[in-house]
Amino acid sequence: MRGGLLFLLAAVMSTPAAADAPATSRVRRMDRDADAHQPPALESTKRRVGQRWEANVANATMPGGGKNAGRKKYAFPNFRASTKEEAESMRDKALEEWLHAPKRAPHKSASPGTSGDGQGIKFVQSKTTPSFFIATHAHSDIVSNYLRKSRFWEGGLSTVMLHVLASLPKHYAVVDFGANLGWFSLLASSQGHRVLAVEAMSRNRAALKAGAFKSGISLREITPNATMQPVRPNSQQTVMTTGEQILLAGAALVAVPDGPPVCIKSRTSSNIGNGVIIASDSTCAEEVPATTLDTLAAEAAQRWGVRHVDVSFVKADCEGCEAAALLGFATTLRSHRPPCALSIEYRPVQMRLVSPAHPPEQLTSLLRAAGYIFYQQHGHLVTGAGLRIVPLNDRTFEASKGCDLLFLHDSTRCFAQGGERLAQLQGLVAAGPLF
Repeated sequence: MRGGLLFLLAAVMSTPAAADAPATSRVRRMDRDADAHQPPALESTKRRVGQRWEANVANATMPGGGKNAGRKKYAFPNFRASTKEEAESMRDKALEEWLHAPKRAPHKSASPGTSGDGQGIKFVQSKTTPSFFIATHAHSDIVSNYLRKSRFWEGGLSTVMLHVLASLPKHYAVVDFGANLGWFSLLASSQGHRVLAVEAMSRNRAALKAGAFKSGISLREITPNATMQPVRPNSQQTVMTTGEQILLAGAALVAVPDGPPVCIKSRTSSNIGNGVIIASDSTCAEEVPATTLDTLAAEAAQRWGVRHVDVSFVKADCEGCEAAALLGFATTLRSHRPPCALSIEYRPVQMRLVSPAHPPEQLTSLLRAAGYIFYQQHGHLVTGAGLRIVPLNDRTFEASKGCDLLFLHDSTRCFAQGGERLAQLQGLVAAGPLF
C-alpha cells in the first residue's frame, strides 16, 4: 500500500500541472501575505507589494483549458485578468476597497509593523443617532479598545459638543485638532456640520478617512500652506456652498507660521494613536509640517467658498500643544466673529514642556481679552458620569490644575451671560450625558 502511494505521488509530481506548482505557491503566499495586512494608504501599499506582484505575474498562468490555456494569470489579490491593463485596473480597485474594509488578524508569518500600524483596522458603528462608522486600530490602542466595547468615546465632552451645536446655526463649522481616529469630527459631520480636522499621525488620518468613507461622509485632505485656486466667496459670508464636509490636514499646530517640520511619535506602546511632539532625534517616528490654525482656517474658507468660517465649537487635545496651537489662532479669536465655544484639555505642566516659549498663561490672557467665560467640565473622562460645567473666577481658575476647560464666548451671537441660550445649555448639560 505504501509503495502504491509513493508511485502515485511521483506520477502527480511529474505531470505538466506540477511544473507550475512553485509559481502557484508563490501567488498564494503573496495573496496570503497581502490579505494579512491593512495598508495605511493606497500609494504606499502599491509600492510595498508592487515588486512581489510583478514577479508573480511573470511566473503564473491561467488555470484550465480552452481559450484561457497558457495565458498569464495576473493575480493580486485573489482575482484573475487576461490582460495586464485589466489586472492593473482591478488591482487598484481592490486596493481602494482593501483600505476601507476590516481585516482578519495577521498571519503568524507576517511581521508586525510592515504596513504602518501593522495590525489593520476594525469598524465600529456608533450608538449615536444618526449613527456613523469609525475605524479603530485593531491592537494596542486605548481609544480603539473602548470604542469597540462601548461604541462611543468621551461621553461628557460629546454631550457638551452636541448641545452647543444644537444651540447654534447649522452652517457653523467645528474645528477638531488632535482629531485622533475622528470621533468628534465624524460625530459633528453626522449632525450636518462642516469640520476642519487636524491630525498629525498618518495612521490616525488613514483611520479617519476610512471611517468617513464607510459612513458616506465626504472628506478631502488639504496640504498646509498650499497655494489653492481661489474660490469665489459667498456674498453672505457664512453659508457654505462648496467643498467637502470634512477637511483633513496632516500637520502639527504651532503659534507662529512658517516654522520647520515637527517630529512626533506614539506616547506609549499601549496607545499607538496618542501622538506627542518630541525633539528631532533618533526616536522621531514621523515628521510632519508645522502650520497655524489661522492658516488652515483661511484655506478652509477658500475651499468652502466663504470669506470667513464661523466656528461653533473647537475641540483642542494635542498632548500639550494646545496653548501654542490656539495662540496660532489669535487672529480668529480676536475677530468680530470668534468661535463660540472651545474645549481644551488643560495640562499646564505638559504645555510648558512641549512649548516653553508659549506658556498656558499667554493663552488664558488671550481668551479673557477676547471675551470668553471660563468653565471647568466635571465628570468621568470617558463615560461622562457626573457631568456638569462650573464657572471659574480668577481665584478658582488659578487653583485648578490639570482639568478640562470649556470657554464660552460672551456675546449675543454665542452665549451671552444672563442670556437664554447660555441658561438652556447649562440646563441640558446638567441633565447628564447622552450616552
